[in-house]
Amino acid sequence: MIKNIQKPSKREALTVIVIMAFFLLLTAIFIGLRSEHLMIAVLYLVLFFAGLPTRKLAVALLPFALFGISYDWMRICPNYEVNPIDVAGLYNLEKSLFGVMDNGILVTPCEYFAAHNWPIADVFAGIFYLCWVPVPILFGLCLYFKKERKTYLRFALVFLFVNLIGFAGYYIHPAAPPWYAINYGFEPILNTPGNVAGLGRFDAFFGVSIFDSI
Repeated sequence: MIKNIQKPSKREALTVIVIMAFFLLLTAIFIGLRSEHLMIAVLYLVLFFAGLPTRKLAVALLPFALFGISYDWMRICPNYEVNPIDVAGLYNLEKSLFGVMDNGILVTPCEYFAAHNWPIADVFAGIFYLCWVPVPILFGLCLYFKKERKTYLRFALVFLFVNLIGFAGYYIHPAAPPWYAINYGFEPILNTPGNVAGLGRFDAFFGVSIFDSI
């Protein structure tokens, strides 16, 4: 029991508090603090100081925390400030590789499914989209609590690494999403508002505003 409630050393406690304060300060300056930032910070501190088992969990969750921070901090520097946005080239490449004939006209898959959609496919697409972060985290926690610590560590680090590669690609080759060319043409228009695209049909099917809100 004494081992389970073992407190962190003063150095560990000070290090975590300083890093957390630094994180919140930078977030407030460059992005703007939101309620979820404070909630996550409080949760992490509770885990770290509650006891040895939860402190180990807090440390184990660092790869997922770094993923979330990296994703959020991409707001600081939009990708179009790093490299030009590819609109027409990517659209034409997609059409040449994956184009579908619709009434004698070659269209992209996005254009085809915008005109021909099935509710069951929209539902599954929405579910898969919503699960791309929660499912890996839950799977990782299952590995952790089943004492598969080495497997968990490899999985968590690979998850972080693969997403960092994706974030790098976001800046190396900025690309307009498929719905952009359909709605706005091939000229990049900065600060274009987000669009739920086909995911709006998921909201409509269930009468909710999940994707519209995010």
